[in-house]
This record gives sequence, C-alpha cells and structure tokens, in this order.
Amino acid sequence: MALNDQGHNYNRLNINQSAPTGAGIYGLYRGAAWIYFGEAGNIRDRLTQHMDRDRIEQPCIAQAAPTAFCFQLIPGAREARVAAQDAWIRACQGEHRLCNQRLG
Repeated sequence: MALNDQGHNYNRLNINQSAPTGAGIYGLYRGAAWIYFGEAGNIRDRLTQHMDRDRIEQPCIAQAAPTAFCFQLIPGAREARVAAQDAWIRACQGEHRLCNQRLG
C-alpha cells in the first residue's frame, strides 16, 4: 500500500503543475505527519478546493498547515478509491492526528 513516492509542495502552482486531473486518492502532510487522506474523481480540482475552502470548511486541515501532498491514481469506480482511502486512514490513525472524521 503506497501513495506515489514523490511528494509535492502544497501550493497552488504545484497543484496545477503536478496533480493529475484523473481519479484517485491523495494525502496531505507536514514533515512526517500525515494530516488528511481523501479521494476524488479529479485530484487536481479537489486539492484546489482544499486550498480555497479549508479555512472555513475544514479548520482542522487549515490549522495543521500541510506543506506537501502526494497522490495515487486509481481509475474506475469510486468504491475502489474509498477503499484505498479508508485503508490509509486505518493504517495511520494510531500514530498520526488525522483530520479525517470518518471513513468513506
């Protein structure tokens, strides 16, 4: 189980240049600390939404101030993305303070 091995600085320029428009999962982190895992039909659009809305809609993420993101493309049905996202949440819950409030 691995997200792509190359992290990217979490800023609008890198999201536009590096995040794919395809479906998959993504992780936000700061240093070695995971902050949030998500799934999306369009990873680039979803990361842009985080940049635009987290202060209001996801204050936990905004307060944790992610500095990097990574992703894994997972084509096909949403169920496969949700399962992969949930596997990462479960794997990291004990050792990281995740902003994910629930699975799925």
